[in-house]
Amino acid sequence: MFSEAVKLNREAVQNLNQPKLALENLRKAQEIIFNSTQADIPNRLEILATTYNNFACYYKSKKQFKVALNYLKKALRIELQIGKDSNSIALTCLNFSAVHSELSDHKKALEMAELAINQLQQLVLYTENSIVSNLIYAYYNAGVECEHLNRLQKAVVYLQNGLDLCKSHLKESNPLYTKLSKATSRAFQRLQKLNLLRTQRSKSRERSRELTSFRRTLTPKRSRLSTRSSAYGTLRPQTGHKYYKW
Repeated sequence: MFSEAVKLNREAVQNLNQPKLALENLRKAQEIIFNSTQADIPNRLEILATTYNNFACYYKSKKQFKVALNYLKKALRIELQIGKDSNSIALTCLNFSAVHSELSDHKKALEMAELAINQLQQLVLYTENSIVSNLIYAYYNAGVECEHLNRLQKAVVYLQNGLDLCKSHLKESNPLYTKLSKATSRAFQRLQKLNLLRTQRSKSRERSRELTSFRRTLTPKRSRLSTRSSAYGTLRPQTGHKYYKW
């Protein structure tokens, strides 16, 4: 029963481009798990969490993002309940991040990507390729979400961290390496343009203040015009008229 549920999950992931078959496999896997006991499948909850994660991937591919989120919540609840390893929890967080990003909730997407980073950084030795790849993806997701939120300096830091890991663990021909390299370059260029714009605006404001100050020094102070009385009342000079002395 255990091997059958695992097999059905694997086939479902491989056949996401065939939605009906993928959904059918996942439902079969879920049914096997529901009809089994702890004695039948000792790690049945672990497999159930995996199945929920795969359901989320399926519904994400169908653009039913709210449904995908519900399955991810179920998966994470089980993983926390059984004390799943950090790598598995990080994967679920990355899936959360991807779905929130599709919903344009980039703040929440960044939060979940950062949770994934924290989970993976708890693993001191990055000896497993899967763990390294997951951490790289987590840095990539966090960097991209920071870009969406216009937090460009933070985006560059995350993307550069991911690129550094690529350089030390992956070959340059690896698609993930290429992806991080392009993303890092793009974010860095955007940050440079933003810094240049800020510098220009600052100089413009400074020149404006200097010009205003200079104009004030050239403007003569207004003097009070004198008045004098006559038998006909008070005479007040007005600009544009000629006045004669009496």
